[in-house]
Amino acid sequence: MSVKNKYRILQCLYWMSGCVAWGYFISYLDEYGFSARVSGLIAAAFALAAALLQPFLGRLADKSSRFHWKQILLLLDFMTLACLVALLFCNAKAAVGILFGAVSMLVTAILSMVNVACFYYEHRGVAMNFGFARALGSLAYAVLSVILGKLIAPCGIKVVVIAGILIFAAEILLVFTMPYEGPAKAAAAAEEKKKTGFGVFFRRYPAFILMVAACALFLTFHDMYTNYLLRIMEKVGGGNEDLGIALALAAAVEIPVMILSGWLVKKMRSYWLLVVSGAALVVRGFAYLAAGTVMEIYLIQVVFQVLTFALIASIGVYFTDETVAEEDLATGQSFMGMTMACGNTIGFFVGGNLIDTFGVDAMLETGTAISAVGTGLAVISALMLTRKVKRRKCAAG
Repeated sequence: MSVKNKYRILQCLYWMSGCVAWGYFISYLDEYGFSARVSGLIAAAFALAAALLQPFLGRLADKSSRFHWKQILLLLDFMTLACLVALLFCNAKAAVGILFGAVSMLVTAILSMVNVACFYYEHRGVAMNFGFARALGSLAYAVLSVILGKLIAPCGIKVVVIAGILIFAAEILLVFTMPYEGPAKAAAAAEEKKKTGFGVFFRRYPAFILMVAACALFLTFHDMYTNYLLRIMEKVGGGNEDLGIALALAAAVEIPVMILSGWLVKKMRSYWLLVVSGAALVVRGFAYLAAGTVMEIYLIQVVFQVLTFALIASIGVYFTDETVAEEDLATGQSFMGMTMACGNTIGFFVGGNLIDTFGVDAMLETGTAISAVGTGLAVISALMLTRKVKRRKCAAG
């Protein structure tokens, strides 16, 4: 099997694991009697750990002569599998919260290594097409969302854990077969390893860091409405099966955008596409507030997922590859991947507390305001990068 096809399968397996770890997080903890506030605290704590962990893993992959992305990915996969096996036999409430939180943390941390793998091969001459592989991941997420939504009632909530175990067993076997050839231009890379640290990275890419902050705010609201979508569904008379359909619809409509993402970044600068996604998130917030039926929630999932998460998830990766040099790529992808963990941290903590204290509408109103702030930061970053491009053109001309 070609490297390209192996990577496509890796994206499918990864996003199926995301469906297990994030899509059914609240449903799983609900089964063990956790309130929205406590579930939010657990998720926030482990998402914060993932946010802190990811840049160090990325820097390790970029700068260490002993560890690279494949080794780190396998280690995280084995750790996640161990937590899922423990969950299968565990029914103690506190232990369930800790173990499922750990699964969520590890799956979040894995994302940056999965993204790095694509551009590692692409920079070595393999035509990878990240957007198409990522689209297949969304399709796999959609299919698994529907399957789990229908299986939970007859089979019990443990079916979520069983699915996770099968997914990670397959992922470990797959990653073992993916080749690693070492860094390109080893001597130059070794010199870069000696002189580059976090401080240098921040000074080298200020507009990138600003866009990372904007994406973290975008994903804060995204994680609020995604992780508490069951509560939004219950507000309009829906339940777990409706949740599965809503998640599947959102994942399915992402596919065309992700397939075309490589084409989109040729037609419009990646940073302006991220600005568009932020503005669409603000409108999405108002749409959720106005919704009164399950069908209206389905419509929002279809219309706005295309302009919000689909753009952030695919264009953010291209933006990083375009903005950050190859010797800093794992660090850059880790920072961009960290936005998901930051979104989980703030989204779960703030979302759970707002729902328990003030209700679902308060959570949606706060998330909409957060998205508006993020859009402002994205505009500033885009303007900085636009000026940089103009200066380069002037210097070249």
